[in-house]
Amino acid sequence: MEEIYLKTRELCRLMQNEECFKKFIEAKLANDNDEALQTDIGEFNLIRLSLDNELNKEEKDQEKIKSINEDMRKIYSKIMANESMLKYQESKKELDALVNNVYSMILACAGGADPDTVEISEGCSGNCSSCGGCH
Repeated sequence: MEEIYLKTRELCRLMQNEECFKKFIEAKLANDNDEALQTDIGEFNLIRLSLDNELNKEEKDQEKIKSINEDMRKIYSKIMANESMLKYQESKKELDALVNNVYSMILACAGGADPDTVEISEGCSGNCSSCGGCH
């Protein structure tokens, strides 16, 4: 089994040399360094705590809950429209596709498929019987 782990480490190094991985790391760092985005994320978390507190009260104020939910939706939309977040989401999607394809191949081969002919999935076909797992 030691050789399998060594080859897995080699595979991981190869993955980290892929352009999609490099773009993901770059986008992740940009997110971390985007002060406006981090401020918005902090605000979102505070609003979420406020909502949790309101929901945990014995006597819930439905109007207040509705207002907090609206505030939370607004800040979430702002976060998801942030340029850094958009680049992060896109790069994560690309990296996830690579990881999911590798994972699907491993699962198929663990089930007996020929490693030289196993198909690489390019997305969900809608037929779960051929699926290696959701992303």
